[in-house]
Amino acid sequence: MFYVVLIAAVVAVLSWNSGIRLLGPQNGTLFMNFVPITTFTIAIVRGYQPVSAELVGAGITIGALVAANLYARQAIASEATTAPAPSAAASTVGA
Repeated sequence: MFYVVLIAAVVAVLSWNSGIRLLGPQNGTLFMNFVPITTFTIAIVRGYQPVSAELVGAGITIGALVAANLYARQAIASEATTAPAPSAAASTVGA
């Protein structure tokens, strides 16, 4: 049993690190905050009857995650459009 748990833990950590490498740290953080929403959704599918406060909290969490993602994308896009173009002198320095 110990070997099964150890192998699963190693695979989980390696998979997480690989995913963070692909997505970037900011999107990885957003995924960490999505874990409670996933758990809540699974509980509802299994028959749990949420109260309105739980649904409002889930909605606020999802809204915050979407807003953070959109803000990060907008910030990246604005940096790309305002970045100075490389100068001709900089490209001939290494030549």
